[in-house]
Amino acid sequence: MQKNTRKLENERIYHIFIHSIDGENIFKKESDYTQFLRRMLYFNSSQNSRVFNPFPLLNIKEYAKICNKGENLVDIICYCFLPTHIHFIFKQKQNNGISIFINKLLKSYTKQINLKYKRNGLLFNKKFNSISIITTEQLIHTVGYVHVNPVCCSLVNKPEEWKHSSLGEYLKENTLFNICSISKEINFCDYHKNMVRNLVFTYKKEKRKKTKRNETIFSL
Repeated sequence: MQKNTRKLENERIYHIFIHSIDGENIFKKESDYTQFLRRMLYFNSSQNSRVFNPFPLLNIKEYAKICNKGENLVDIICYCFLPTHIHFIFKQKQNNGISIFINKLLKSYTKQINLKYKRNGLLFNKKFNSISIITTEQLIHTVGYVHVNPVCCSLVNKPEEWKHSSLGEYLKENTLFNICSISKEINFCDYHKNMVRNLVFTYKKEKRKKTKRNETIFSL
């Protein structure tokens, strides 16, 4: 079971990040990202059983409607799926909601990956990390950080090129379905677009400085 080091409170927002064991690829094919997304939708309902039902003939929009029954364990504010780790920002809605949700999600996905690729054992670390988000400013910055992560990991040059995150919802480019509970108090579309650009610019600037320092040391 995935555990956290501290008790998480209802109606509080948390940045959750989960790593694979020994840096193993969590998603071995593009289709695995879709399978993980479907499980994320399915297991967020307190009424859905622990036995995953993929409804493969339904597109993701139709599938989201079927899964949206009962009370949600968490509000999903944003997400980003990366090859060796995953970022979420959740608001916990029920007692132990985040832990229950993550445990069901990762256990089901690991079982599927083990069957599909004929592997055994755990895929994720037993403990997930959480950081409490208190202020609106902290929330905005953390959402930006989550969405710029694919650039920081050198997977793409621009965050919007990475298709396995919630950035499309924030930029209003994804009109097929809405997963995230995006705050109505903030104009995330324009604000978030500028923040992500600034974060990318800062990251690339720092990377160039580091490369230049390394080249100087090597030349000496």
